Amino acid sequence: MVAVSAMNWNPEIALYRERLLKKGKPKLVIINNIKNKLITIIWAMVKNDTLYDPDHHVKVAQQYQTA
Repeated sequence: MVAVSAMNWNPEIALYRERLLKKGKPKLVIINNIKNKLITIIWAMVKNDTLYDPDHHVKVAQQYQTA
């Protein structure tokens, strides 16, 4: 399962998983949330014809701070 693999190997997804665990979310809900997050990331990459950039959110935040 891709979502489970992402939880184990992607640090950003692992942190997201920990946040959901602290909120008391069940394991299957966490897997579903991660699946949806991955689908959103993949769709944005296809739509914008870009590669995966783990620092994307940092760059966008910096653009808004300088604007």
